[in-house]
Amino acid sequence: MAMGLRVYSMDTTRAVVDHWTSRAARSIFRCRGGHNVMKQTIVAVLTFLVTLTASAAMHLLGDSVQYQIPAAVRGWVEVEWSNPNCPALVSQSGVGVVVKIGVDGRVCTSSTMPSAWHNVSFVHVYEGDRRVALKFSNSGSEGERMVWGHSNGTSTTGPASESFFVGTKAEFERGGMPPRLKRQ
Repeated sequence: MAMGLRVYSMDTTRAVVDHWTSRAARSIFRCRGGHNVMKQTIVAVLTFLVTLTASAAMHLLGDSVQYQIPAAVRGWVEVEWSNPNCPALVSQSGVGVVVKIGVDGRVCTSSTMPSAWHNVSFVHVYEGDRRVALKFSNSGSEGERMVWGHSNGTSTTGPASESFFVGTKAEFERGGMPPRLKRQ
């Protein structure tokens, strides 16, 4: 038992607490039944901190966003955010905020662009409402990947916008610049 470390068969937490607390401090926290109040307090504080961290992470992540793209759409897709003349987006249970892209590869919404970290998914929507997830970023190899060049931005002269390319790598390399950049 080097350096006063007592190892109990109870659990690792007790060993750590015994190691880092002095004999005098341990005696202060002992109560009549032999229970160690300090150990119970440490477990309660650790449980609280884990719960608080998980809650903060959920708040920071925000809603999930799913881009639903008609299967026939290939090329640049544009989302115009915060336009008061356009309808708001809706949330679907189990999916999150749904951004339904038009057959022209565009959508306009009065909803604001998500500013917090959030989960993103892209799906092709086929006839009969069948959906197929599209690979993007690091979610697949380059041969499987179908979403490229995802970018967003705000402007002092207009609403926020977002663009990404749907297609193979070869199509993306031939696709040129996003339409919003060509207009500027």
